[in-house]
This record gives sequence, structure tokens and C-alpha cells, in this order.
Amino acid sequence: MHPPGRGRRSPAPGALAAAAAHGSSASPARSVLKAKLAAAVAHAAGAAAAAAAGEAPQTEGAAPPPRGGAHDRRRLAVALLTQGRPEAFVDFFMLTAPSTGDADGAQQHSSGGGGAQPPAPSLALLSGELAAADEAMRRGAPEGAFASFAALARHFAQLGALDRAAMFWSKCLKVAADGGWREGELQASCALGLLCESLGRPRLAVGHHERCLVLARALGRDADAAAAAEQLVQVYAQQAEECAAQGDAAGAAAHYVQCRDAALLCGDATSAGAASHHLGLIHQAAGEWEDALECQRRYLELAREAGDAEAEGRACAAYAQCQQRLGQLDGAVASLESLLGAPRSQDLRGQALACCALGALLLQRGELAAAVGHCERFFEIARSLGERRLLDVARVNLGAARAALRAGAYERLAWDDGGLPALLAWKCRRQPF
Repeated sequence: MHPPGRGRRSPAPGALAAAAAHGSSASPARSVLKAKLAAAVAHAAGAAAAAAAGEAPQTEGAAPPPRGGAHDRRRLAVALLTQGRPEAFVDFFMLTAPSTGDADGAQQHSSGGGGAQPPAPSLALLSGELAAADEAMRRGAPEGAFASFAALARHFAQLGALDRAAMFWSKCLKVAADGGWREGELQASCALGLLCESLGRPRLAVGHHERCLVLARALGRDADAAAAAEQLVQVYAQQAEECAAQGDAAGAAAHYVQCRDAALLCGDATSAGAASHHLGLIHQAAGEWEDALECQRRYLELAREAGDAEAEGRACAAYAQCQQRLGQLDGAVASLESLLGAPRSQDLRGQALACCALGALLLQRGELAAAVGHCERFFEIARSLGERRLLDVARVNLGAARAALRAGAYERLAWDDGGLPALLAWKCRRQPF
């Protein structure tokens, strides 16, 4: 059998222009397939009468038409063209054209918009829904075209062809936007946001989720607005982490602010608090302790609102650290004492760190007996946890606190009259004082 279009007369210029108009400003893939498209149009134009009669087009001496996927694709493409649906024909042709150039259409597995040829049931569904969408647009019924494109989008999503699903949801979005149908635009924006997340396109996902949030609030859809805000929290947090990993502190801070605001919008105190905490850490690293103090204060409030004891412990410690760096020692001590005063048996490490920080603060203020007490508690908790590094820190801190507590007595013993011989006797013979 000769390849379609070879040995036949050239297609009419009008027919070729109508079919190729959709590829004039498209991607390079469409330019590559332009020759195939022209050949297919020529084949369809020469075979219109035969297709209408249910017969496959043949030239003199040609082999019988092939059976299977390639035959179904040609038959359905011809049907779309003979029905006068050039736009549907172009979409069908581009989506089903094999990535290789053989006439039988070798199939390849891909999730992209072109390349792999769908199986026979998908071909029939694709052709039927494209024709239905085209007919709906001619009747001025955008809802019908939307329904057909959405059916195709869901079908390809189930097959794992996410790029193709995104393509048809984009068509849904255009149809709804052109027709001023906000409900449809909301649905398509939501679906595109989720697909872009799955495809690893966070910037596009953010744009669609933000549009979804605007539409949901305009339509009074509180549940949809909350769902869009929840998705934005995830995407903003992901972008902030990526910026932080790349050393872009300013970009990370901007995304954490967006994440916090979106979390507050959907009532997610836990996520809002975590974003505030990370934002505070960025300010701390930059030496902006006033801004860091405000972020950690907000983190503490949100942790208490969420009822998260572990997060509240971290917030108290971070808030106290900021207060200490700003010289607010009384406030730092009060923050840590409030943390230790509440029962938090599930967060022993947080208690240990709070005791460590409080012991250091009290030592700095000269309250030596209280400092020793907190350092001893720090040591006991660290020993129960079995963390070697934490235990080493606790041992050093406890020794320093006890030494500070006994320093006065030591000085009096060493410098008072007769104290030096007694000290030397203890040092040489361990004779008690």
C-alpha cells in the first residue's frame, strides 16, 4: 500500500489552509508534523466519497487497507474532516500522530501531549468528544463544549497522560473564560492547579490556585476558597524550601509570608505558625532580631491556638532567644518558666533545651542557686534521653553553674587569714578544711 497522499494530486489550497491554520503559531512539534498533516488532508479530500459509502480509499493496484489502530485513526480522522470539522480534525491528528514516521503508526508510551497513539477505545472517545465540542461551539453552547473537553481531560488523567489532561483542561478554561462562565472557570482552574503540581510546575500551579481563590471568593464559595488556600499553602511552602536550599533568603521569606497568609485564610493555625517560625529564623540569621521576635511571638500564639504542645515548646525557646539577644532578660526568663510550668511529658527534649536556656539566663543574671537547679534538671533529662551530645552539654553547664555558686566561698577560704595553708593542705593531702 502506498503511504497516504503519495502519488495523488495536490490538495486544494483552501482545504490545506483550513487544516494547517492551527499549526502556524504552535510548537515545533506541530511544524515537524506539517507535512504529515498536508498528506492526511490530501488523502481525506480524495477519499471523501468512498468514506461516506463506508469503503476505504484505494488506488489502482494498491494493497488492501490496514486493520488495527492506524486504520481506525485514519477512518476517524477522515470522518471528522468530511463532517466539516477542521479544528477537531487538527486536534485529533496532532494527538494521535505517531512520533515515528512509519505508516502503520508505531506506538510509544509517553505522558506528553503527542507521540504515543491512544488505544482504539480512546480514539473513538477522542473523536466523538471533539466532534461534540465542535458542534456545541457552533450552537453557541460553551457548557456543552466544556463538558466534552472535561470528559477527555478526566479520561487522559486516568490513563496517566497528565500533559494531555492539562491540555484539555486548558481548553475548558478558555471556553469558560470566553463565555463569561465563572463556575466553569473555577472548576478548570482548580483542576489545572492540581495537574501542574503533579507535573512539577509550581509557578503555573500557584497562578491557577490564586485564580481559583479569587473566583471562589467572588462566587461566595467558602469551601472552594478554603480548598484553594490549602493548596496554596502547600505550593508556597514548597517554593520557600526550594529558595532556602538555593540560598535565596529573600525569596524564601516572601514565600513564607504568602504561606502564612494563605494558611490563616483557610484556618490552618499549625501551618501558619510553622511559616511564621521559619520566617523568624530567616530574620535571626540576618541579625534582624526585632522582626524575628515578632515572628516567634506570632508562632507562639498560633501554636497555643492549635493546641500543639511540642510546637509551643519550640516557640517559647525561640521567643526567649530573641528576647535575650535584645536584652530583655526578664521577659526571656518568664517565657521559659511558662514553658516549664506546664506539663509536657511527651516533649522531654523541649524541656531539656528550655532548662538549658533558663539555666544560662539565670547564671547571667546572677541567680546562681536557681541556675544550678535548672542545670541539674537539664542533666537528668539529658541522661534519660540518652543523647550523648546533649548529655555533654548538660555536664559542662552544670559544672559551670556549680563553680559559679561556690566561687565566693572559695575566694573567702583562699584569701582570708589562715585560709591559704588550709587550702594547700587539702590540695596536697586532701585534708578536710
